[in-house]
Amino acid sequence: MSERVAGRFPGGIGGFPGLEIGPPRPPPHPGAVPLSTGRAALALVLDTVRPGGVLLPAYTCPVVLQPVERRGIPWRLYSLGPDLRPREPLALRPGEVLVAVNHFGVLDAVVDDLAGRFGERLVIDDSQALFHRPRPGSWAFHSARKQVGVPDGAWLYAPRPVTAPERRNEGVSAEHLLRRLAGETDSALEAFRAHEARLDDAVLGVSTLSERLLSAIDFDLVAARRRRNFARLHERLGARNRLPLDPGPGAVPLCYPFLPGRAVDRTELHRRGIFVPTYWPDLPAGADPGARDLAARLLPLPIDQRYGDAEMDAVAEEVEGLVG
Repeated sequence: MSERVAGRFPGGIGGFPGLEIGPPRPPPHPGAVPLSTGRAALALVLDTVRPGGVLLPAYTCPVVLQPVERRGIPWRLYSLGPDLRPREPLALRPGEVLVAVNHFGVLDAVVDDLAGRFGERLVIDDSQALFHRPRPGSWAFHSARKQVGVPDGAWLYAPRPVTAPERRNEGVSAEHLLRRLAGETDSALEAFRAHEARLDDAVLGVSTLSERLLSAIDFDLVAARRRRNFARLHERLGARNRLPLDPGPGAVPLCYPFLPGRAVDRTELHRRGIFVPTYWPDLPAGADPGARDLAARLLPLPIDQRYGDAEMDAVAEEVEGLVG
């Protein structure tokens, strides 16, 4: 009897109530391959292309190297200028692929130009540019958890057919999200760090939990609020920002990347209730001084969809007070 019922009702009927999330919405990247992490997407690209080498920007998250080094693929770095564009003309060696990072979601035009030049030999790291729609013909991957509250979730655009994984990453945890929802900020941060440490480059599909959570998010609202908050901070801080910013009308930035004329003590910002990460304190070996200066000085100010004009004005006021 139980087997016959399970056949008709795979999820079962009865028991305790499930998580109530709301009606599903279309995903932000309906034509892309859903995966668990950006690293999983890059790993799938490497397994498909099997390149003889990888050229990466010196200013990049070191975890990008995880799937590269695990496959024994040689890599080298290229420098970025003060506008985050490649400092020198890029040239690939035979069998090599280029990774271009859409830093902070403000370089849509830059990576689109590279896509036109390098085609399938380009891999766009859109981990910080959730809403960027890449030009056809290049590889590109996005990561959801950088901009919305989900345990995992990524999308891969592929210029050729790829074999999507059958298994999902069902081992993810939402503990950090639930603790933050409950106002347990300190323990939520600890749980978040533990969760991030467990994620890797295993080629797995997005978890069922994240897939369902993502389907309930109003991404149009997320994009509109981020654009508005970015514009608000740029209006207040743009004259003091040493980083040239022109994201374009369609871009949806991850944050407001503010580069002050002198280093600002992040602990002072934290003391004032403004929490900013460091991108990235442990750059790949061989990173140039310019990349290390960016990592030390750049302040990625929050423009989350949770906030509005009042919060942005308060952030700008505190930053203005610190930089003089």
